[in-house]
Amino acid sequence: SSGVQIRAIYGLRKEFINASPQRDEIYFIRSDDDGETWSVYPMFEEGVTGLEVAGFNETAIIETSNKSLIVLMRSVPEGHLWQSESFDEGLTWSKPIKTPMNGYPASLIKLKDGRILSVYGRRRVPMGVRASISDNNGKSWDIDRELIIRNDGLGSPGDLGYPVVYQLPDDSIITVYYITTDNIN
Repeated sequence: SSGVQIRAIYGLRKEFINASPQRDEIYFIRSDDDGETWSVYPMFEEGVTGLEVAGFNETAIIETSNKSLIVLMRSVPEGHLWQSESFDEGLTWSKPIKTPMNGYPASLIKLKDGRILSVYGRRRVPMGVRASISDNNGKSWDIDRELIIRNDGLGSPGDLGYPVVYQLPDDSIITVYYITTDNIN
């Protein structure tokens, strides 16, 4: 809402390019002058350390009703989505926390009523596409009422999801994703 433009990307640091295992991490491309100049910087200066995961990649980002930014990140190794928050337009980020959402990657929207909707692929049986809602700017996710959009995914290794979600002018919500139901690689 301030005019800052920010986009999350991921990759490896040069000094870790030959490390094993490789550790993806999040970087941001940011402009605060309407795209005249851009800066690129890592989410965490010291990299991903001190967590039960080795790294993060595929990231969704959204501005909440209280003007903070939250990101949901796919973890390496994969499992739950992880979340971090920024209160200074993406310059610094909180220590990531594991959410209860089992799946990846996510698509985020702020609904017209201010709640946040996360849609994500679930790549464990039953495989499919799921959604969770936060009514407190991402402080918690209502996993007890997780929405099951699809639960008939098959395939090995269960490659599905990559949703994109939108709220239409009539307040209905549309989600586009892909799903494999024939158990073929």
